[in-house]
Order: sequence, then structure tokens, then C-alpha cells
Amino acid sequence: MPGMGLGPQTIGGFYPYLLGELAVVVAVVIAIMVGRSVWRAAPGMTRERTPEEPAGIPAAGSSRARLVLRRAIGSLWIVDGLLQAQPSMPNGFAANVLTASLHGQPWWMANVLTWEIYLWQAHPIPLAAATVLVQIGIGAMILAGGDGRVGRLGIWVSLGWGMVVWAGGEAMGGLLAPGATEMMGAPGAVLAYLASALLLLAPKEWWGSRRSQRVIRTGVGLLLLLGALIQAVPGEGFWRGPGLAAMFRAMAAVPQPAALASPIRHAAGLAAAWPIPLNLGLVVAMAGLGVGLLLGRASRAWSVAAMVWLAVTWWVGQDFGALGSRTATDPNLAPIVALLLVVAWINPAANSIPHRWRPARRIRGTEGAAVAGLVACVVAGATGLTALATRAATTAALTIGGPLVATGPVPLPSIRLIDQAGRPVELSHWSDREVVLTFLDPVSSGAAPIIAQQLVAVDRGLGRLRHRVEFVAVASNPVYRSLAVVRSFDAEQHLARVANWTFLTGSLAQLERFWSAFHLVMIVPSLGGVEQPQVIYFARPGGVEEWWAEDVAPSDNAAVNRSYITLIERQVRTILR
Repeated sequence: MPGMGLGPQTIGGFYPYLLGELAVVVAVVIAIMVGRSVWRAAPGMTRERTPEEPAGIPAAGSSRARLVLRRAIGSLWIVDGLLQAQPSMPNGFAANVLTASLHGQPWWMANVLTWEIYLWQAHPIPLAAATVLVQIGIGAMILAGGDGRVGRLGIWVSLGWGMVVWAGGEAMGGLLAPGATEMMGAPGAVLAYLASALLLLAPKEWWGSRRSQRVIRTGVGLLLLLGALIQAVPGEGFWRGPGLAAMFRAMAAVPQPAALASPIRHAAGLAAAWPIPLNLGLVVAMAGLGVGLLLGRASRAWSVAAMVWLAVTWWVGQDFGALGSRTATDPNLAPIVALLLVVAWINPAANSIPHRWRPARRIRGTEGAAVAGLVACVVAGATGLTALATRAATTAALTIGGPLVATGPVPLPSIRLIDQAGRPVELSHWSDREVVLTFLDPVSSGAAPIIAQQLVAVDRGLGRLRHRVEFVAVASNPVYRSLAVVRSFDAEQHLARVANWTFLTGSLAQLERFWSAFHLVMIVPSLGGVEQPQVIYFARPGGVEEWWAEDVAPSDNAAVNRSYITLIERQVRTILR
């Protein structure tokens, strides 16, 4: 489900970047509002005022139920945008949300998710900021735009964005993978957002009839029946102990007060001890509630029972949207479905707004807020497109070599080797710098020279920042590892002129200890060079390793080679922020 797992450390610069984008939005909005005021004040531009309804004021004939739904959905979009602005999102969304959705997906969905992971890893800050702006912008347009053109445009934008998020971000609510269950949020919260948007686009006359209530209750009933059907499928694994129990344990592991986690742990124990009775009870409960809502008799009683069920599942199954995980993206399915039942509870005939406009004090700032929402969506779209256009090269590197992987903070090993000048050195020697570490075969004519030249190009691109970075290579050939061989490699690649370049070697025992610290195995075949992983590690000042990436750029592909240079330089700059 969205939001599971703890996000890695924040990429430096996310909030400055986001604030910069917000400053652009504010500047554009101010310019629009000032320009509009000047236009209205110009001679000949003054028109006789008409009884036009102010932004944010319900239109004549609007149903109270529709008004409640519009305001609630607009507010939820803003909440989702704020959740997307959590500091762990730039790193954590790809690592914890998208990667967690990969398990068990069909090949085509796995390919889509993998591409998304690579894309997000290549542009984490711009895409995270764009997501924040889009979702807050949608909410502002729906809330402040009212029943006007901007408000309806916000609903249409939410439909388009919601379909993208449901298909890509939520992997269609997990329906294509084993283990999907309404208890944990399937078929996805965004699907409820989409249903709400379609309801808001319905004619106002439709909202004034009881048909709107029947349609909403029928939709919720069908959702619960679908949940019962999925829960009953033997292949989903819910009839065996590990199935539901593992999901409950995962929810209980999310950081939260003990009082909130305790019922979830009890549910996990119950699922492990009595899986068949528990799952049978879940199937019967969802099926019964679904049938009751579909039949339409005693509709309010069935609505109350369904809301109680949704409250229980939101706590025990969905853990309040896993908001304590620091990578939660929405409150999850249950509260949005409960909102729809509340909307269906409101009597449209008794609570509709009269078909005449009652003069009301204009809500100050709503017009500006609506325009701000629209501008935020435009700026977010421009941000995303710019990231794709100007930095698409890094995606090629990630697609071939795999995404950047967070290792966690891990101290670099304290193993003494010797540098190309013959001096004994440990990695702690550069504790005041960022360290970019790789393993090179000094007699290789393939990957090692390519990677060395990539690092030289990165050093050149860093400019004045280069004095804060040390590029370190460690000999990876168990046979050819002497100082003479290392110096020859440096001379051939013109590395002596790079002041912050170090090539380390040592005795076989020292090197094997060093390789083992990074879980690397070097294989020397009877013919050819050393077989080894081509990896690059990134460590913060203080000797703390946090990231690694695989570098497998082929020598005959200049575009991918440049892609790795861009990727490495971007990550170096990110850590230096």
C-alpha cells in the first residue's frame, strides 16, 4: 500500500527547490492579478456589474451534498500535496512506494513501474516538487474555483492526474498482484478520488434528486462486494496464516503510538492462529454490507454499519494511511469511501440551495487562490517537462545499470592501503570531503578506462566544488596490483593532473579485506580481464557511505557514457548541498 517503509535521508535541496517553485507561482499570480486590476481600471473597460456569483460561493441550485463533496475532495487533494512535501519523499517514494508495488506484477506493469523508478531516481527533486504543486494546485482550483470555469477545470485536471497516479503510482490499486485486499486499501484510494470527480461533474439537477444517493450507495456496495470476492479467492493467500498476518505485522511496524499499534498486533496474532475463521468473517462482513447497500432497504442503517466497518479497516488494516511512515501519499481508501456515504446521507431535497442568488459577502482571496491553483499546475507541468527534456540522459544510465540504491548510513572501512605515491592511506584521511569510490582493474582495456574518464569529466564539471570531493579507486585485480601497474594506468589515462584523484592498492590480503567490506568478489578467469561488479559508492563527509550505483556503460555508446557522467555529477552535487 502507499506509504509503507521508512524513507532514506532527505535529498539536500528539496525544500529550497520547492520554495523556489512556489515563489514562481506567487510571482505569476501577483502579475496576473495586478494585470487584471489594471485592465479593469482602464478607460472603456468598466462594465456594469451583473449578479455573477463570487468564486467559492455555491452556484444557484447546487446541492448541499455536492458542496460537501467538493470541499472535502478539494481539501483532500491539498492534504495529499502536503504529504508529498514530506522530507523523505524525494528518495523514499521510488525506494519504498514504487519498489514495494513491483512484487507479483505482470511483466507489462512491472516494466511501467521500473521505468517510473528509474525516472524518479534520475530526477527526484524536480518530480517531487512538481507532484506537490500539482496536487495542491488541484485542491486550490476545486475549493476556490467553485462552480466556475476554474473549479470545473480543477475537477477535470484531477481526473487526468488521478488516472496517472492510480495506474502508475498505485499500480492499479495492486489488483494485478497477489495479496490485494480491501482491508489494506485495494483497489486504491485514487479510484475513490476519480469517482468523486465524476460525481462532481454530474448535472446539478441530478444532485437535487434522490438518484444521487442511490448511485453513491450502489457504488460503495459494489466496492465492498469486489472486496469480498478478492478476499475469498484462494490464490490471494488469505486462507493461510502468513497471508493476512504478514500484512497486519507490516502495518504495526509503522512508527506510531503503542495504543494504536496494539489492535493491529492482536489482529496479526489472530490471523496467524485462526486464518480460516478470520478470513471467512471478513468475506461475510464485506459481502453482507455490499448486498445491504445494493438492496436499498434501511439504507441509513446499512450506511452506518458500512462506516463502522470502514473505520475498523482504516485503523486495523490501513493503519490510518500509514501516516507515520514518512512516505504516506494519501489517507488511503476507507476515509474517502466513508465520505461518499456521508454525502449520500444528506437529503438533497431538504438541503438544496435555492435557485436564486442570495447576496453574500465576497470571500476575499478566493479568486486569487483559484488562479494560484491553476498557475501551480502549469508550473508543475513545466517543471516536470523541463526535467525530462534537460536531464533525460540520467534515465539511460539508470535503465541500463539500475537505480541509485540507498545503503543507509554505513561507515567506510578502516583498512590501510597505499596510494599511487606509495604513502599509506585510509579512507578516513578524507573525512572532511565527499568520497566517490570505485574499483578498477589497472590492466583493463574495457570498463576501467571508461569509468576513470567519467570521473575526470565529473571533476571537470564540478568546477569550484571539486576541492570538496575526493575520487578514489581501489585496485580490483588480484594479480596485477603493484604500484608500477597503478602508476602506468594513471599515466595512460592522464590522471596525474587530477589533484583530487587517488588510486589505492596494497597486498593481496589487504585488498581482499577491503573487497570483502563491500561484499565484492573478484574472479580471475584463465583468459581475459577480471570479472567484477562495476560499482560506484558515494560517501558523505565524515566517512559515511550512503549510496551506490552500478556503472555498466558500454564503450561504444557515447550517449549512455554521458548519461553516467550526468548521473554521477548530479549525485555528487546532491550530497554536497
